[in-house]
Amino acid sequence: MKENKDQLIFNLNRKGNAGLENFYISKSNDLAVNTIKNWKDWPTKKLLLMGPACSGKSHLAEFWVEQTGALVISVSDIFKSDVIELSQGRGLLIENIDKIKISNAGEKVIIEEKLFHLLNSTSQTSCYLMMTCSSSIRSWGLRLQDLISRLKTIAVVEMLPPDDELLVAILLKQFDDRQIKVSPEFVLFVSKRINRSFFSISEFVNLIDHITLKRKKNVTIPIASQLLDSLAKSNNADININDFDSFLERSGLVG
Repeated sequence: MKENKDQLIFNLNRKGNAGLENFYISKSNDLAVNTIKNWKDWPTKKLLLMGPACSGKSHLAEFWVEQTGALVISVSDIFKSDVIELSQGRGLLIENIDKIKISNAGEKVIIEEKLFHLLNSTSQTSCYLMMTCSSSIRSWGLRLQDLISRLKTIAVVEMLPPDDELLVAILLKQFDDRQIKVSPEFVLFVSKRINRSFFSISEFVNLIDHITLKRKKNVTIPIASQLLDSLAKSNNADININDFDSFLERSGLVG
């Protein structure tokens, strides 16, 4: 049994290369990684990379920018930019394109029109276009039908929820980043019980980090069990970092 645990924990070596040294590749993200690495093969030279917060899409987007020398802009930049000029470079990354849904009504109309023209303009140049988002196109509240139709022609690659290997790898990486010492048994215990989402993993590690700072002690499996139970009872609602103390006090994890 111990041999299997050690093998699962310490043989996590499927890391990327050429700028992806710290990015762990599993079945959950393999398609996204290969699609980004083979960007010259994108149909219509465009890609929509979709994934939740903490899923690694920003890391992949950064890798793509390094490979292409792409210009990085936000939704608000579209409002104030010349779309013809934007389409003249080798590549263009629009981060968090779905934030268009929180633009004020007047700006949103203009942004939709300019985005439509940008998609048309990049089709006529050698410019590759990537957009990142956390939600599907239908949730963006778009009104311009021509834009909706054009967006639907763009290839979409999704960052899938973490499988067992990726979940363990993320836990190990995040604990290591915070210099929190944990045993293989601890990581395996957590991986089998935690809500399988990227945000939940990040939230759990942040709370463990907070506990170690408060208690000045190493974390144990009983502490992890109590924390996971408390998170489950809170229905996995997002916990603001400013509420960590009160949440942990209610959970009986800090005094």
